Amino acid sequence: MGIHTVASAIVGAQKTWERKPADFYPTPYDATQVLMDFLQLRAGTTVWEPAAGDGDMAAVMEANGLDVWATDMRQTAFCEGCSNFMLSRQPVSPEWVITNPPFKLSVEFIGHALSITPNVAMLLKSQFWHARSRIEMFERNPPSYVCPLTWRPSFLEKERGKSPLMDVIWVVWKGPANVTEFVPLRRPTKDRMADITAFCDRRLGRNGADLDDILGTSSLSTNSGELHDILG
Repeated sequence: MGIHTVASAIVGAQKTWERKPADFYPTPYDATQVLMDFLQLRAGTTVWEPAAGDGDMAAVMEANGLDVWATDMRQTAFCEGCSNFMLSRQPVSPEWVITNPPFKLSVEFIGHALSITPNVAMLLKSQFWHARSRIEMFERNPPSYVCPLTWRPSFLEKERGKSPLMDVIWVVWKGPANVTEFVPLRRPTKDRMADITAFCDRRLGRNGADLDDILGTSSLSTNSGELHDILG
């Protein structure tokens, strides 16, 4: 009988699963909601989500009343445009850039985002800063907060099961920072997520319901606090 360790589990997972094209790993709703609860951004805050994919993260931000501009390098039903973030010439002037970047381009995403706005939040692997090649970026643009999630999000639960192995952190820049605060984040409760999940599933067409049934309108406006009011 073989001996099973954390290391062997990680190696086994790496052998079993190949990386997704373009590092496409949809972000679970609660991993975004915990950031929303932490930041407490006002309704109507403008956000660019430049790696929006199918809209999982953007939908949560909309549910919290934010005005979200969602793009992705792939054309998807959710995104407002097919755009390579690294080549984009700032088509909007967002107050924030918030995203789960492709891991292989995370350094480039951070640098480009900070050239657009001083307010940036990136969902990264917990060991992101454990690299000599990134120390200069940390020293040049120290983040305001490093916020580890105190659970492991299941990015591909339906495909790979409920035993995720990757720890992640939110790294947040809010203008120049002299001190980086370390703030662990608790997982939102099921009660906290109930309305958020229901809204996002409808927004993304995942439960057969029409979002117009919620709004009582024929179109969705994401540039006001209307969604936030609906969810309370």
